[in-house]
Amino acid sequence: MKRRAVFLLLFLFLLQPALAYDHKSTHPFLTYEMAEFFNGKVTDSSLRLSAKEVSWLKYGSEREDEPARWI
Repeated sequence: MKRRAVFLLLFLFLLQPALAYDHKSTHPFLTYEMAEFFNGKVTDSSLRLSAKEVSWLKYGSEREDEPARWI
């Protein structure tokens, strides 16, 4: 019983929200990295993403998590 109480107290007091994902920083960064990876792997230069297209992708990755989009 004592072990359960200690575990419960540790769980309640040490539990902190994880800030591993943020739609303003993490998602656009991952999108940028994937666009760079894509550009590095594609052999046909006409298929590579331009800097403007990458910025559009990053903007879209920020906006897709806004409430009106995911409701």
